[in-house]
Amino acid sequence: MHLLRWQVNVPSIETWLSVFCTRLMLMSDTALFPCLQWVQWFCTMHAEPFVLLRPACPTLTPRSAAQGLLCTGLLAAGLVPLDSMTPTELEVEAWDTIFQQLQPQETQGLMWPGLVDHLETATCSDIATLQNDLAMVLTLLVQAVPQQQP
Repeated sequence: MHLLRWQVNVPSIETWLSVFCTRLMLMSDTALFPCLQWVQWFCTMHAEPFVLLRPACPTLTPRSAAQGLLCTGLLAAGLVPLDSMTPTELEVEAWDTIFQQLQPQETQGLMWPGLVDHLETATCSDIATLQNDLAMVLTLLVQAVPQQQP
């Protein structure tokens, strides 16, 4: 491979986030651009400690991590309702507790009803997969939070 100068570019979490956010921006109303830019920033800020504190594992690929982070950002921004992303295998109280631990102080608060459908299209994943990725990412982020504090 070296002699032929082949380069294999494996998509990272950041690459997937950029693709998904760009797709959402292209599919959405221009009024959502600032919110989606904030979501991308939020995801990137949470991806760094996530990558540094979490070893690679086959159950959470970079794409799955990006999908989970994107859903976290959309929920944190108030762009999608919390109940639309609740995994079916989690109890509502446990879900609320996990999400509340990571929710930022202020949210953007511009709910857009069609965004969940666009999210499925932008990620080429169904809602169940997105919910599962979100649950894995939130669980790992909650576990990482105490490790970051002195």
